Amino acid sequence: MLNKVYENQIYILNKIKNFYKKNYFSSAYFCSYSNNLGFHIMNYWINKKNIKNFFYFFLKEIYSLLNMSDYVLESNYLINQSYKRIFLTWGNDKNIISKENKYYDKYFDIDNSDKFNLWIVIFKGKKRFNNENVILIKKKKLSFFRKLYNFFEFIFIQLKKKQISLHNLTSENFFSYKINQILNKILKDNYSSKNIFIPFEAQPFQNELVENIKINFKEKKIVGYIHSFPSFSPNLIKKKYSPDILISNSKNQIDFFCKYLDWNKNKLYYLPSLRFKKNSINIRKKKIYLPINFSSVSDICSKTEYLASIYNLKEFEVINHPEAYYSKQHNKLINNINNIINNKKYNKVNEIDFSIFIGSTSSIIESLSNGVKVIHLMENPVFEIYSEEIWTNIKVHHITKQIVKYVLLDENIINLVEKNALDQYLNID
Repeated sequence: MLNKVYENQIYILNKIKNFYKKNYFSSAYFCSYSNNLGFHIMNYWINKKNIKNFFYFFLKEIYSLLNMSDYVLESNYLINQSYKRIFLTWGNDKNIISKENKYYDKYFDIDNSDKFNLWIVIFKGKKRFNNENVILIKKKKLSFFRKLYNFFEFIFIQLKKKQISLHNLTSENFFSYKINQILNKILKDNYSSKNIFIPFEAQPFQNELVENIKINFKEKKIVGYIHSFPSFSPNLIKKKYSPDILISNSKNQIDFFCKYLDWNKNKLYYLPSLRFKKNSINIRKKKIYLPINFSSVSDICSKTEYLASIYNLKEFEVINHPEAYYSKQHNKLINNINNIINNKKYNKVNEIDFSIFIGSTSSIIESLSNGVKVIHLMENPVFEIYSEEIWTNIKVHHITKQIVKYVLLDENIINLVEKNALDQYLNID
């Protein structure tokens, strides 16, 4: 069972590497843990029956392109200030500390107090915030005719580049086009800064930014911080234009990058996590954690029903993903799971020492590293399982083909410390 999953993973990685050998597109995004075009292409490679899902998603992407917004700067930052480094990150209202007029970043676990750091934040909140070393990039609503103009402008640019392909015609790549117009101007204004730190996921806008810097700003060094621990990450395959350095907090992850993703070990740094801390209380027992994306409410409920026939889940609480509070699909799933748990007649009380995780989520590693056992309920094991071949510090026990229990073989699967270790990141040569 595990061998077949592993064979499919290797097959996918080889297909992607061959794709990059034939044509390099910074827009290509083969991500296994988000609903994107690359995800549907990979699904088609291993299961030709998914062709309908692929074309349906592509049509939705074309529709999304016709409804995209613009993006604008909101800042009073000082042009040509002698910033030593730039941080490019994401944020929302929760990151703004209004009383202190500060921005706090969850990925690097620091605020903007150091005035030698310039923060560029792709901001999804509504709060207004002005600070001399923080730039917010916000979405701007447009009229229908302006959206239509943007759509045809985007198509024209792709034709001019001679890069029209399925990979270009996505909402992610329109976003990349708009964001990099803004980022390019900021980079020109702040030529003195040498290092650029990015919570790196190889998203199209990040890939395009790296390509631009490698070609036009060669004196700058790009440091990518791998801030999470997805089970399978083909999006991070080493490309023609990749960050100069990658930082990871997991030796398993670094071994995977070297063995399967073509990274040179000299370009990889193993450092303590900034985002997660030792003895974290974020993950607890007797919870059911939902992912940001999933396919089928009925399929997940069917698997939950099976687990409820084995374990007493009466005291379990369903925890929604923080980015999906207003998702109708997520709230429907929460209600259905609660109905299953509450309506089940349990004959015995089990001693419960685990939590249940659904779908793709790197919180599984955070949970295991903090002593909470895990049952993983999957929709697509090829993209979701923490296989023993990649994650050598994890033992997998199958309950069914798509439900597994993990046993941690080494508690130091993540490099966790109690204090912020950013100085180690900033001192990389």
